[in-house]
Amino acid sequence: MNPIYRPKSILFILKSLSLIAMCGLFVNISLASSVIVSTVKNPDIYSGNQSWFRYYQSPGTVIKDSVILRNIGNETETISLYATDATSNQVGSFTPKMQEEEQKGIGLWTKLEKTSVTLAPKENIEVKFEINVPQDITPGQYFGSIINEEVSDSPCDEVLTVSGNCQGNIQIRTRTGNRVYLTIPGQVNENIKLNSFTWKSAKNNATNFQFSFTNSGNVAFEPKAIIHIYDAFGTKIQTLETKLGKSLPGSTITPITTWHHQGHFGSFTAKAEIYYQEDDQGRVDNLHGVTLSEQAEVKIFLFPLIPFLVLSSIALLLIVGWSFRQSFYQKVLKNWENYSVLAGDNLIDLAKERNTNWKLIACINKIKAPYVISPKQKIKIPPKKKSSHEK
Repeated sequence: MNPIYRPKSILFILKSLSLIAMCGLFVNISLASSVIVSTVKNPDIYSGNQSWFRYYQSPGTVIKDSVILRNIGNETETISLYATDATSNQVGSFTPKMQEEEQKGIGLWTKLEKTSVTLAPKENIEVKFEINVPQDITPGQYFGSIINEEVSDSPCDEVLTVSGNCQGNIQIRTRTGNRVYLTIPGQVNENIKLNSFTWKSAKNNATNFQFSFTNSGNVAFEPKAIIHIYDAFGTKIQTLETKLGKSLPGSTITPITTWHHQGHFGSFTAKAEIYYQEDDQGRVDNLHGVTLSEQAEVKIFLFPLIPFLVLSSIALLLIVGWSFRQSFYQKVLKNWENYSVLAGDNLIDLAKERNTNWKLIACINKIKAPYVISPKQKIKIPPKKKSSHEK
């Protein structure tokens, strides 16, 4: 049994109630909990899987099969039955379409013996169905689901309405179902490509890498990425290996994988090696050719807040210190006088004579160790202080 949508979080309900209370609305929340189990009558001959219908047929074939429904609850339940096409959602998960969406494949070709079933507690029932495979169908893989959805007694026909008697009502329904895999043998079109490879900072010292794939062919793939992270010096610091979901024919997926960089900052390069592996049905039916691959890379600039603040503070202190030093030097040079070094002069004696520090004279005049001055050398020194008897 494959759950399609099932609320499990009490937090979700509490948040909904809080939001509604702030908005001043009266709300009825109807939570659905599925007690109907659905399994296939004829398990997959390759794996024995009782949740998937898997077929390998020619154009024009009429497939006849059954789904077994069981009420495991303690109350009588009524459900509706219908077939849908399936696609991949953004993160690469198998996703049946909604009943009201346009159906072009499994959802259109499938005719169920019953579209509504009522089951007593612990009761089992078999519902037959036919899949009329079109005569002019092209080779490739087709995906869908046999869905059962509980029938709600709520007066609302929509999940959320704001008119009439249903104002402020929220319904949460449960859909469960069984996947349908149909393979039509023949010439296949393996056409999947990477649209983009980007990055975005995330919380807790992490970076999210996002891929975008478009599958324009007629067979499914399961992209896999090996991402090598290099620092600014070209040294590999980490390798990530991740599966990126499933890309069904005609879908565009945008899966995300996370790099926990543990406080690294600076410039990095992420190089991704992408392998388009055949999906599980392809391995059984041997439709795919050689494994396709692709490469991509992206530059990353990481500046975590705390290191950034520390570096900014250090830089600010350096700038302030440099500015103060320059201002001090300008003031000193404005008051000091030119002096031509005489034979026998040295910085220590000159400093004592001028009542200053010899290191300051050396610094102002950019005199380096061993701090030797030569006769006739032009330097700046403080003026002599006049004695009390001098005018």
